Parts: sequence; structure tokens; C-alpha cells
Amino acid sequence: MLGLIDDEARENLLGRSSDPKVAAILKFGRAIVEKRGWVNDLEVKEARDAGLTDAAITEIVATVATTIFRNYFNHVAETDIDFPHVTLGREAAA
Repeated sequence: MLGLIDDEARENLLGRSSDPKVAAILKFGRAIVEKRGWVNDLEVKEARDAGLTDAAITEIVATVATTIFRNYFNHVAETDIDFPHVTLGREAAA
């Protein structure tokens, strides 16, 4: 729906992108999730050095937070998923 081809969507879900800005967004978003929001100054600096503005950083934090909230709500509500499933394969376990 967003115009991503399957391979690109799969790479993004694995936290990778050939686009440096997208890669920086994915890296920072993953750090937020893995550290439960406790990212350090170096991670924020790296995001800024990659060209992310404070507004973009704020949007990434908000997107991560709302996605976690939405996922938890959907788990409790047992919501049926109505969008295409992307198979990640063995790489996701690494």
C-alpha cells in the first residue's frame, strides 16, 4: 500500500535499507525499542549526524510509542490482521 516492493519491505523489517536516511531512521527506532526508550546521547547524535532533524527524531519516538500501544491493544483485543504478511525467514532470528 505504501509502494514498497516485498524485498524492500522485508529489508526494512530487518532494520536495513540501502537509503542512508532510512537506515538511520530504522537504526534509531530499533534502539528506542531495544532500550525501552533509554537511548543515549551518542545514539541521538548519530541520528542527527545522519541528517535527522529534531522534528524527525520526535516523530520516530512518537511512531515507536504509538505502534507499541497499538500492538498491545490489538493483542488484548485479538484483532484480525487484514494486511499482507511479510515472511522474514531465518534472518530475523539473528
